[in-house]
Amino acid sequence: MITLLNNSLNYLHPPAPTLSIVSSSTAPLILRVAFIGRKTVFNLSALSLPQLQLCHRHCSHNYNKLRRCHNKRHENRVSIHTASRPGADTTTKKSERVNRFLQNFDRNSMASANNNLEKNGNCEESTDNICLNKGVGGQDGMDRFYFLIDIGANLTNKKFSRDVDSVVQRAKEAGVLKIMVTGTNILVSKEALRLTRLFPDTLFATAGIHPHDAKTFDETSIQEIESLCSNPEVVALGEIGLDFNRNFSPPEVQLEVFEKQVQLACRIKMPVFLHERDAHEEMINVLMKYQDKLPPSVLHCFTGTVSQAKAYVDLGLYIGLTGYVWKDKSEDGVRKMLMDNVIPLDRLLIETDCPFMYPNFRSAKLTPEMKQVLTQRSLNYLNRNCTFQRNEPCSLPATLEMISALMKKNPEEVAMATTYNAVKIFGLSS
Repeated sequence: MITLLNNSLNYLHPPAPTLSIVSSSTAPLILRVAFIGRKTVFNLSALSLPQLQLCHRHCSHNYNKLRRCHNKRHENRVSIHTASRPGADTTTKKSERVNRFLQNFDRNSMASANNNLEKNGNCEESTDNICLNKGVGGQDGMDRFYFLIDIGANLTNKKFSRDVDSVVQRAKEAGVLKIMVTGTNILVSKEALRLTRLFPDTLFATAGIHPHDAKTFDETSIQEIESLCSNPEVVALGEIGLDFNRNFSPPEVQLEVFEKQVQLACRIKMPVFLHERDAHEEMINVLMKYQDKLPPSVLHCFTGTVSQAKAYVDLGLYIGLTGYVWKDKSEDGVRKMLMDNVIPLDRLLIETDCPFMYPNFRSAKLTPEMKQVLTQRSLNYLNRNCTFQRNEPCSLPATLEMISALMKKNPEEVAMATTYNAVKIFGLSS
């Protein structure tokens, strides 16, 4: 069922559609498309992956159609506000065409796409050229639009203290629907939870003690983490793990605190958000003890080798990738792992780890295949809003495109797979 908000459309400047996800017992699939800060709403928990892809394709396709209409009108320098001036008939006719298109939105586009989905289990060519296997941005990909979930953002960092609302809004405009705010100790986890209540249905939180802060762990910490995890906005236990690179906490303390938190996750059946640096074997040894009980777990911000990635995937873990893929120059690292398709799409997640892990596209040697996938829209969000000092969630589309280029896959396919994985693991339907 599709409901269009015709009374509030801005035909001259249609911005990107936004998406929010709700649970509804009365409407298993409600898709509402609007183009000026309104919401696109559907129940993700009731959708299969092909249906989710269909919704993504439909929203992107019609957003692009309105953009093309706007661009053509802009080139002809026709204003909708000059109805009484010469040339107003042209504007009126174009507006009428847009209105007719919107009125036929449900009857033509979605109906034919739904028919194809029911017949073939996939989205074949439809009357409006909606196809899962084709890009939506045209040959240059200028208008390609994704629906993404950033599974790791440090929005409690002081670099975001003055304008977190603008950061969240830019992320939505870039297509980042949901953001998971990471907790690294008890105080930061509480602050992450507070942020989720300022931005309901957009921000979600994790709660746990990072290996850097393992030295702060005491006899009350487990109870406090469990209490935080009882809040519906907290969707994972983390960021927990081992970091033997800088050893801000002694390794033996890290191991003890990590194992206690893994035990808690197994007991309360909470997804685990993992951190590992220079401690691969120790991490594997701890997780192997609880393999039968371990809930879905994500190794976030992976920067290891191909063999390490294989070991984590064999253990059943999901892998989170960041803008690190832009600067990785190792012969056996993340880029090699992606080119060899070591991580299947159903185990892949994407994140920014902002304000860190800036996608430094200037340092990357871009192959023709990479240049073909990267879009100006994604690079604009990256260049205008992100720096080495402060990365933002709005850079996620650029990282997605880089990952897609290395995997030699369609970016829309990767976008939908990673979004579906995040919804499935963390239950991000509000």
